[in-house]
Amino acid sequence: MVRGRLNGSSLSELETLLVAAPYSHGPFHYGGGMIFGPDGKLYITIGERNLFEHNNPVLPLAQDFSDKRGKVFRINPDGSIPEDNPDFGPQAVKGLYAIGIRATQGLAVDSNTDEIWFSDHGTIQGDELNILESGANYGWPHRTSGKYRSEGYNPPIDSNLVFTDPIHSWDQTVAPTGLTFYEGSDFPQWKGNLIVPGLSKGSHWRINIEDQKVIGVEELFINDRVRLRKAVVSPKGKLYLLTDEENGKLIRIKNG
Repeated sequence: MVRGRLNGSSLSELETLLVAAPYSHGPFHYGGGMIFGPDGKLYITIGERNLFEHNNPVLPLAQDFSDKRGKVFRINPDGSIPEDNPDFGPQAVKGLYAIGIRATQGLAVDSNTDEIWFSDHGTIQGDELNILESGANYGWPHRTSGKYRSEGYNPPIDSNLVFTDPIHSWDQTVAPTGLTFYEGSDFPQWKGNLIVPGLSKGSHWRINIEDQKVIGVEELFINDRVRLRKAVVSPKGKLYLLTDEENGKLIRIKNG
């Protein structure tokens, strides 16, 4: 992750803030979600990168404090580490904020509560929505609502570990990507809802949330499916979707 200054259509003063080392060969599960929180800190996710669970060492990557993979990081905008970050011990990588994720691409701030919600990819089902908490362990690969690709995978679990359960998980595969809270005016009935696009069969979901609970779920555009990489609400309150295809499109969603 780099920082630079935007001048017109060019970048200058480029500076590297975080490197998602070590290098991993292959296209799987890099994560890559990023958002500024209400506290002004930058939150970044790095995926676990294993397609099959048995490729983990005895201590799974997402549970290893000394490895950047399968983690959420929190840094200051200049790349320094906030003093109030959780303490995972002397062996922990710098900037570590939460652990136990698989492939988080989407993060979004609920403006009503200032909470950061994030999605995470399962394997066979097991896709999740979570609320980000300091020092939390979201369980992967020890805990999942889905199934493993590696039959018989059963890593040893430290009895002292405490896991944070997801707020919501799907029965089918969604492969959630860049989500957003809807605060526009085109769809008044969607106000405050979480919009979750996905890669699997062009999933696109509207999630109604109340008091940190999912009280309603609706799948949208079921007759016009396309892989979706991100949803975003513009400063003027318009909802846009970015497709994931060879000739990708930026689509504005209109009412009527």
